[in-house]
Amino acid sequence: MVNLPVVDDKIPTKRKILSYTLDLFATKGYTETSVRDIATAVGVKSASLYNHFTSKEDILKFMLDDFDARTKNIYNNTDMQEILQKNPTVFGVMSCLQVIFSVLSDEYYYKVLHVLYQEQHRNTIVRNSIAKVILETEDYIEKIFDVLVNLNVMRQDAKPDFWKKVTTSLFYAFQNRMMLGFGDDSSDYTGLKLKELLYCLFEMAFKMYSVTGNKAD
Repeated sequence: MVNLPVVDDKIPTKRKILSYTLDLFATKGYTETSVRDIATAVGVKSASLYNHFTSKEDILKFMLDDFDARTKNIYNNTDMQEILQKNPTVFGVMSCLQVIFSVLSDEYYYKVLHVLYQEQHRNTIVRNSIAKVILETEDYIEKIFDVLVNLNVMRQDAKPDFWKKVTTSLFYAFQNRMMLGFGDDSSDYTGLKLKELLYCLFEMAFKMYSVTGNKAD
């Protein structure tokens, strides 16, 4: 069971409901999980759930809002400007991108993403949440490239818009691999490890640097 943060110290049952519900949604599916299933898992009567949430849909909305807030917090607290100024190379970019890897690989995030993956074709709330996740990830990646352009460290013939799309597409592929049970270091799905592929691609986008990080002659 995923340990969620305390939603309200005065209502520990609400945290328990969210934690058990996430496990049920991730394993059984949102549609197939009933209020009775949730109540049984939590160890309360079905009527008791309505003291904290108005419906199963209300639990889902709260869960997805929490997921969105956590993701935004991670992205907003990552200073890619500082990271890339200190290390304006492919290694600096990979450090910034590691933030997205950490979001996708964390157990809590993985379970929420699994719910999104399962329900995206039949639930409007889930589709809207996926759209928000995509836009936030795209915005984060775009900011990375804006910093790179301002630092003038990319090759003159490298098109930032192209690399934004490539990077975003690769993370979408990684997200789908995670939903299918493959990790970021697995090569079973595509024959390539995603981090290695990203590293090779960004090497092509950068100007040549020496070991010290200075531009080579």
